[in-house]
Amino acid sequence: MGIIKLLEDIEPLQSEDFIINKMKNYGFDIQSIDADYDKLGSGFFSKVYKLEDKYALKTNKPLNWYIVKNEAEQYKKLVGKNFDNVVNVKYVNIFNSHKKVIIVMELLKKDEELKQLFSDANVIFQNEKRTVLRAFTRFYHKVYKRKQKLFNEVFKIFKQQILKGHLNDYTYDEDKVLLILQQVHSGMNELRSVGIEPNDIHKNNIMFDPETEQYKIVDFISQ
Repeated sequence: MGIIKLLEDIEPLQSEDFIINKMKNYGFDIQSIDADYDKLGSGFFSKVYKLEDKYALKTNKPLNWYIVKNEAEQYKKLVGKNFDNVVNVKYVNIFNSHKKVIIVMELLKKDEELKQLFSDANVIFQNEKRTVLRAFTRFYHKVYKRKQKLFNEVFKIFKQQILKGHLNDYTYDEDKVLLILQQVHSGMNELRSVGIEPNDIHKNNIMFDPETEQYKIVDFISQ
């Protein structure tokens, strides 16, 4: 039995210890993830591993449990949604007694072109140097999201007010930047449709789905 099938067979009302022991019977030990799986990356609060060549498994570091638990609760809202520009989440469980979360999602690819486009702080927004991606998501979040403007309107204003004042002779492929920001904008709206308010989107939070040829938000800090 694959781990996804196992997780889908777990009843929500079963006790934490029962679920953990059931996982162990199929070779999945939440306490030995570091030893059992290949690490894909890590952030301040979490680590991500490759699972069965098709999935990414996200679990937490032993830090602020309140923040970790709150993030997992947000991921629960994405299970089964199959959005175009937000990662497809398969399973989420919060083990309060062990202060451990398990989040299983589709495995996506890093996009080097995206990282290069948004690697340097090239614009000024709110008196700080920011990457174009971070400036755009903050610009939309702080200024225009409640006015329900269409993406093209928002980008036009962003281009006039923010990009025209770029630093360091920043040159960019406008079509590529437009495509990525449009899909990030779509992903932010998808998150808000399930009650998640994305508060910090940057280049490491966006990955590429080669099957759909779409950029997807895989991580966020929710208010």
